[in-house]
Amino acid sequence: MANPIKRLNYFNGQFLRAPDFTEEQTYHLEMRRRHNENLHTWGIADGLKLQYTIGSSQIEIAEGMAIDSKGREIVLVEKADKDLSGFVNKTVYVTIAHEYEQVDKTNETGVEGFTRVQEIPTIKISENPPSADQLSLQLILGRVTVNSEGKITATDEGEGVNRRRAAGVVAGDLEARSLTLTDPNVDPSQWSKMRLGAAGRADLQSNLRVTGKLEVTGTVDGRDVSADGTKLDTHTINTNNPHQTTAAQIDNQGGTNRLVTQINASTGVISEARIDPAIARDSEVTTAINLAVKKAGDTMTGALTISQSGGKYGLIASFESKNPEPPFINWYHSKSGADQDLKRYGYIQAGDDGIKEFRFVAENGANFKFSGGNLTVTGNVGIATTAPPTQRLEVNGSVQATSFLGDGSTLTGVVKKAGDTMTGALTIQNNLTVTGSVSFGSQVRQMLNLWSTGYGIGVQNLTQYFRSDANFAWYKGGSHNDEELNPGGGAVQMVIKDGNVGIGTTNPGTKLEINGDLKVTGTITGTIDATNIATGTLNVARIPNLSANKIIDVYDIYLRGSAFESTEGNITFLKIANFDFGLTTQRGLNTIILNPGGAYRRKANHDVYGDKTNWNNWADWVNSNAAAGDLVAVASYDALSKAPRGGSAATLLDAINGKQAFSAEYRVSYALFFIKGESKCIEVLQAYRGPNAHLKTGYAFSQLSFNFNNFNSEEAWIVPAFMNSWTNYDTTYNPAGYFKDSLGIVHLRGLVKNGTNNTTIFTLPVGYRPSNRELQAVQTNLNTIGRVDILADGQVTVVSGSNVWVSLDGITFRAGG
Repeated sequence: MANPIKRLNYFNGQFLRAPDFTEEQTYHLEMRRRHNENLHTWGIADGLKLQYTIGSSQIEIAEGMAIDSKGREIVLVEKADKDLSGFVNKTVYVTIAHEYEQVDKTNETGVEGFTRVQEIPTIKISENPPSADQLSLQLILGRVTVNSEGKITATDEGEGVNRRRAAGVVAGDLEARSLTLTDPNVDPSQWSKMRLGAAGRADLQSNLRVTGKLEVTGTVDGRDVSADGTKLDTHTINTNNPHQTTAAQIDNQGGTNRLVTQINASTGVISEARIDPAIARDSEVTTAINLAVKKAGDTMTGALTISQSGGKYGLIASFESKNPEPPFINWYHSKSGADQDLKRYGYIQAGDDGIKEFRFVAENGANFKFSGGNLTVTGNVGIATTAPPTQRLEVNGSVQATSFLGDGSTLTGVVKKAGDTMTGALTIQNNLTVTGSVSFGSQVRQMLNLWSTGYGIGVQNLTQYFRSDANFAWYKGGSHNDEELNPGGGAVQMVIKDGNVGIGTTNPGTKLEINGDLKVTGTITGTIDATNIATGTLNVARIPNLSANKIIDVYDIYLRGSAFESTEGNITFLKIANFDFGLTTQRGLNTIILNPGGAYRRKANHDVYGDKTNWNNWADWVNSNAAAGDLVAVASYDALSKAPRGGSAATLLDAINGKQAFSAEYRVSYALFFIKGESKCIEVLQAYRGPNAHLKTGYAFSQLSFNFNNFNSEEAWIVPAFMNSWTNYDTTYNPAGYFKDSLGIVHLRGLVKNGTNNTTIFTLPVGYRPSNRELQAVQTNLNTIGRVDILADGQVTVVSGSNVWVSLDGITFRAGG
């Protein structure tokens, strides 16, 4: 059983809770929806039109309101945009449906809840219309067509049941002062209106079209009395009798005077038309009309239509010829205004004096005009000539035409005789075949326009040019394709796009981009950008002069122990850009580090043949000493062991895509080059071929120019002045010393003895001191760990350890003062 309809009633002292207020709103909401559901039909009430901008992928839904079949108002308070670029080559439906959500959350009273319910319609885009049971709840706003580029090309209201529908009114008896039929696609001034014109009369201010039957039990009055009241001015009626008896019968109100047209029932042709007496106002008419011609001597003021044969030859009309012949049919016209003279402007006449002619003559400035269909002439036509024409068309004068369309035969007169010059433009719509040469004269200009003036071929002073508003392309084979830079199944030979030249590619991104190999037999000058060479080999014979400001340098790299290179002479184990780094350890990884400016930073050797774990020690050393952007060069003269698949070495090699180190075993020559932080490297691995053989390869470095001057001119070790009885251990080990490299790193060395603990060994001068106190762990007697501090004032002090001997080897720090 349905719940009874109840609404809230209030009285003083009443205690109200939240459900009471909710029921108050529910009552009004349900009553309004009952009204909408029962007194309106669902559909679009106002607005919600689909609009778009040409070339856009966004469809705009205008503000508006609709009502669904449950009586719910669907209100869009501000326009909404939807992106349709994902519906390529699709026609999609745009729909709107009622939706709401609770908003404005609060807990200011200690109880959490929402203070508002917001009605936000849901707008959906779909290739399919809503299902039949959802059609009245998910309302169609229209359809949108999207092209292959994801751009909107058209909108419509849909079709059949799946179309935009306007909301309506459900009514029994309806009282209204007037009724206006509207359509947003029709100018408001043309809307049809109906109102009560007088007692018992409805006036329709518009035309009325009835596609079904019209039954009138009263009188149809076709009078136009707007000018003179009750006089019979104009009667207009059109009737069609399908029974092929009486086509039309018009009576006056008494039924005695009438106009009748009679139809032959077997042929459907009007056989008789008559006016019964006493119906005409301005002239006396007898009981019969033959071919609608009045009595002799009368003048007909209306149109005359001849619908059956007249004359002796059974045609529509015939005239008997005599010589000489006067005009048979004349056309006269009386001019308006002050000049009221009646003049003849043309006539039709047969030939005279034995000349077989049928003449149409215009005079007094009149023109001939043929319209509404084709003009077919089986003989010859002459224009502006009195002599009978001998060709299909003879024109005595110039011919102006937008085009000449030939059928393959000769068009005499379109092209003048040989040697003549055509002064006008010649447009050829189909093919042009030239068996000789084509010349364009001596004037410099753009001679050929291809499609438009933005695409052409021309000559300017001492220059032949090719013009394009976009790209140039050369294809081999294939066929025409309308798409930009599409070779149509052929092969791309060369493309010029936005000032970039592409060979074998349609989308060059640099001044020259080659999809394939490049062979240069001459000299390359300037800058070569090899930044994006990720794989493969760039083979360049030599760039002889290295410059500090070069963007790209390619260096020859030689490694002793492989393919013979006689021009290099005797080298040690690694030579880059014609500089020998003096790495002499026979087996293991000889490694140098250069900074991004090309300056030398570090070098070390790790014997990975004698101890495989040194691979991880090598990787740890590289990670600790090489910064991002530094060049790391590694060379092995003789023997290696395979890099382990786990540990820091494997992590480093995988990061730079190093592969061959995992297979380098025993008597092999190996070289590795990479930029710290980049995911690429160059590896060279070859069998050992003796101490006098050399390996040569190349490496292209982006934003890196080597500078080996600082390596050659690295300052010598400086001998310090001992203090507090400290001395060198003996001549077998490194003597005490220090120097600062090109990066500002201070290096210490030496094995010292006989001093006093917690005393200063020597003091570093200004420029070789740290900014703050440095604590360094060192080796001391019995291989125990001691501590040496370097103070900001330059003191090198033993803090702990045996004074039998203390090693300063390997102490480094950045100079700060």
